[in-house]
Amino acid sequence: MATTETKRLMIRHLVEGTRKQAHFLTPGGVMTELFYIASAMLDAKFSPSTSDTGGSEASSSFSASQP
Repeated sequence: MATTETKRLMIRHLVEGTRKQAHFLTPGGVMTELFYIASAMLDAKFSPSTSDTGGSEASSSFSASQP
């Protein structure tokens, strides 16, 4: 799903963040988060920088309430 090394690094943080939030989300909310992650990774125009993949910042910056 992740077509670049930067996306591969980022997806780890995003999935980790979703796992941490899963306790507080409905099953549908978890699926929505996973859909957002997959959509971003498959978007050809989405090109994160290496600095976007660092630390827990990346995993905590997304939530189920964001479109």
